[in-house]
Amino acid sequence: MKTRIIAIIIGPIIGAILGYFFGYATYYGWIGTSWHLLDKPPVEVAHLVAVDSFSLLVQSKSGSYYINENTSTCESGCWKMVPNIPLFPNPGSEETITSEACSSPPPLSDVRARISQCRINFVNWGLNRNFIYALRNDGTIYLWHTDIYTGEGGDLYNIVYVCFGGIAFFIPILILVLFFEFMDRLSNHAKRQKEEININL
Repeated sequence: MKTRIIAIIIGPIIGAILGYFFGYATYYGWIGTSWHLLDKPPVEVAHLVAVDSFSLLVQSKSGSYYINENTSTCESGCWKMVPNIPLFPNPGSEETITSEACSSPPPLSDVRARISQCRINFVNWGLNRNFIYALRNDGTIYLWHTDIYTGEGGDLYNIVYVCFGGIAFFIPILILVLFFEFMDRLSNHAKRQKEEININL
């Protein structure tokens, strides 16, 4: 009986924790997205210099600059050498750009350098476009891009998932506990009847 009570208490707590992490991953764009491997640069990259949405500027170990202007779909021959750092166009009045990521990206191992851009749209309120480029130790470059809808509903969003996770674990555990309790009572009742029959004999 004690074990079953503990299961009823611990089960919803585990469900709530899992619900929180699933809600976090969903809210911040981890679900349905992944790191995208870019076409490998023709030189060994020393630094990730600048980013503008799906454009990435890098610097080689020799000091030359290379740009990939279509990191989302270009698969080969995507890099071209530029004489200096290009000036990316200024954003319109409807959005602002920060060098800080809108949210933390999914895990990626062996990352040597990272550069980010968050584009916050004021017209479509609550829409943040997140771009993160990661340079790994083997020289490959990855992009993680996602659109994140933020605002005052973020805390409520996580609370819903926490409650859902707790309930999702509580109900089946409660049913199992009640089932085993019912089976124990049936078994005890059958034993008592057998003992009474033996006594009468």
